[in-house]
Amino acid sequence: MSDTFFDEVPIEPLENKRDFIFQLPMFAGLRHLPAKRDVKGTPARNFLKICKEMAFDAGAIIAEDEDYANHLYIVRTGQLEALEVTYVNNEQVFKRLRLYNPGDHFGDEWLFRPATHRALVRARKSGRLVIIKSDDFINFIKTYPKALRIIHPYLSLECKRIIQTSRFQEYLRSSNAFEIPFGKKPPPQAVEVPQPQGEEEESSLPTDSGFTPKRDQMQRIRKLGLLPDEYIEYYSNRSRTILGFRMALSLFVTALLFGFPYWLLQGSGLTLQMAVVIAGLFAIVPLGDMVRYWINWRNLFFVITNRRIIRSELLVFRFRNKVEKIDINKVQTVNSKKDGLINNLLNIGTAEITTAAQSAVLYFDFINNPEQVEAAIQKIREAEKQIGKSRVKAAMRSTVDNHFKIDSGIREIKEDAPPPERKPWLVRMREEFVQEVVGGTVIYHKHPIALLRAEIGPMIMAVIMLVVLYIGVSFFRELINLAEIGVYVFLVIANLLWAWWQFEDWHNDTFQITSQYIYDVDRRPLGFGEDRKVAELSRVENVRTEQDGFLPTIFNYGHVHIETAGVDSNMVFENVRNPRGVQNQIFSKRDKFNKAQDEARAKRQLDQNATLLEMYEERRARGMIPEFRPLPEIDDE
Repeated sequence: MSDTFFDEVPIEPLENKRDFIFQLPMFAGLRHLPAKRDVKGTPARNFLKICKEMAFDAGAIIAEDEDYANHLYIVRTGQLEALEVTYVNNEQVFKRLRLYNPGDHFGDEWLFRPATHRALVRARKSGRLVIIKSDDFINFIKTYPKALRIIHPYLSLECKRIIQTSRFQEYLRSSNAFEIPFGKKPPPQAVEVPQPQGEEEESSLPTDSGFTPKRDQMQRIRKLGLLPDEYIEYYSNRSRTILGFRMALSLFVTALLFGFPYWLLQGSGLTLQMAVVIAGLFAIVPLGDMVRYWINWRNLFFVITNRRIIRSELLVFRFRNKVEKIDINKVQTVNSKKDGLINNLLNIGTAEITTAAQSAVLYFDFINNPEQVEAAIQKIREAEKQIGKSRVKAAMRSTVDNHFKIDSGIREIKEDAPPPERKPWLVRMREEFVQEVVGGTVIYHKHPIALLRAEIGPMIMAVIMLVVLYIGVSFFRELINLAEIGVYVFLVIANLLWAWWQFEDWHNDTFQITSQYIYDVDRRPLGFGEDRKVAELSRVENVRTEQDGFLPTIFNYGHVHIETAGVDSNMVFENVRNPRGVQNQIFSKRDKFNKAQDEARAKRQLDQNATLLEMYEERRARGMIPEFRPLPEIDDE
């Protein structure tokens, strides 16, 4: 594309883009969001930073059909058209679906769930386009949760459904917009995007009457600690029929235990009172078991997301919290079992998920319709396969364009990068006490309670020495000599060194996550030894958390077990703060590393293919490759 076009469409100052963005009903309320102390800049200005502006020429292809889609597109100036691409007799047929004029947008659902473009989008008139990338938008929403409440009423139905099955549902729990059924019209200030008239007016959006959120599910999604790009495809507790049967059995036993002593000690007065008391004592056991089973049933659930298979179990009365997460691409087989006639009649069974990890099988037991587990996994795999193809196509097209210097007709309008932000010192101290970030490496220390446990000995010794000092000064002052004072001072110094040693030993035991490796470092103070375990992120098969006991549950710390593909190379991050957060950090780092590796391999392969194509075209143009002709017509004779 020539520079003439960009001279005709001059780059406007940032203020004009700001006015355009915040005059849109979807984003107008972001100007009134309150600033946060630990975040530099206002919410409005930080939102503008994630809004990238592109200039495009008439005829430029904004998006190819079935290309990877992870952006929200907003037309600022010019005009776009969406074309449906079909094939009739091996020929492409294009049908215009709709036009996009200034102020129109599309792709809001791709902010939360990347997919593929359903149509080819082309520029009919030159102009400007504002795009928001999924990762940038999610980070903004995580920083300012109230922003989603403002934007939510203007989102499409499909986008709202995705939010309901993701971690972002919790951001709407106190939103008035969230209370309104999705079938209702947006608030009066909302401006609906005008639909094209005539043959271009073709809308197949589903109705959303009666679509309401599930608050109990929202609370459990929050506990799972899903990654930003995760959404729930399958969610289940154990069967309610099993729960009802267990409750009925407990009630029957309660009635039996309550009635038998009462019948056995029939009478009146004291005898009757004794019968009631004895019956009540006997009935406490099944009633308590019924309550315990119901609480445990509510806190055991099975989840399949687009990224992971999760089994979360909280045993309240045992103060044990266990969360197992396995990558869905590690699943090898899924078997559904319904043992017995009753289970077959009630359609209750167990789904056995076999993985590549050493932990063998993950069980989804006593669930309704266990075959739905396999169906959900298959659906996710098909969607990921389609997205994978779209990424390859986009990468191949980009490689060819770059190799042959093809002008796409689109250019990003770059703005001056803001200076790096620095968090307040109080926030940095609070974070670095249990977690540090050094050059992209996340360093975890053990929870301060682990330090407190290690310092119990020095603290007890200090208390004893204070008591001895008080008794000696109060009652035996005349008997104290210089030698005894020296011994006491020596013991004080020794105790301080002991306390210092315990602190250094705690501080030197670190768990590190880099962009490529995981380290478990156990270093003794003063260089008296070091034990270091290293595992590559790409070899991580399974990560599970374990919080066992009262203190770990209350103060949110526990163990993170990391299972790798090697033998005897598993790791345990012991007594780390927020083990689920560490678990998510490992998965996130590992996914980024694998993605970078895959992209690097694909780029090398595509570059080779482009070079091969160039060599072929060169040889063909010089007549060095024979021309192939069609086969002769079929003779009727």
